[in-house]
Amino acid sequence: MIFLTSIPPRTHNQEIINSWLQIGKVYSLNSPHEISNLRGSFIEPKFKDVTFIEDLKSEKNKLTYGKPYVNICSFFEFAQTLPQEEIICLINSDIFIQNDETIFNKIISIVHDGGFVAGRRWNYTNDFSDALMEAWGIDFFVMNQNILHLLPTNSVFMMGQTWWDYWLPTVINNLKIPIYKMEQKILFHKKHNPGWSPQSWHTMGKHFYTEMGLKLKDLSYIDGMKVYHDFYDNAGII
Repeated sequence: MIFLTSIPPRTHNQEIINSWLQIGKVYSLNSPHEISNLRGSFIEPKFKDVTFIEDLKSEKNKLTYGKPYVNICSFFEFAQTLPQEEIICLINSDIFIQNDETIFNKIISIVHDGGFVAGRRWNYTNDFSDALMEAWGIDFFVMNQNILHLLPTNSVFMMGQTWWDYWLPTVINNLKIPIYKMEQKILFHKKHNPGWSPQSWHTMGKHFYTEMGLKLKDLSYIDGMKVYHDFYDNAGII
């Protein structure tokens, strides 16, 4: 399995990345400037087993959004350069995976058969024992290479911003690809202040409706909940 993410410069949690490396390979897409700043003490030796890939498009996002966020379509583009047999996992950089061989064998079987897996995280304050399942966000998506060829090649949605975790499964759902939800307690996330604002949520939400060809007079959190239920409620269960 190949894990694709974007490790921001402020991230120093090697344990998270190590939890992925126990399962597969890790690639991080970053702007050239970020990678330049990360060279030396940060990448080596902390993340010596992570392959960092320059993403030139992310520099443009910095001008608009203040940070060099990587477009989700850039991950799709890069993933298609990998061997055809590789299984792709798109994951946020702050998610610790508690490996469970039985669950991952189920995921691999579903994906080999052409399915798509979406996993919800468990948020904790002190340690994993106080973790509660995330109500709305999704941080973990697994698919095969054949699905990648069906996905959009251009979109505004970015890792680190909102709505991309609703946009991707909605696209998958519209393609009639079977979606399976993973809610087992294996994806952990330490609570922190959100990295997005209500303004950015509304901006990206309006982009969602535009890209999906849907009409919208005004955007509320209820609209976001409806989008979530549209693809999630009928998903299969791992």
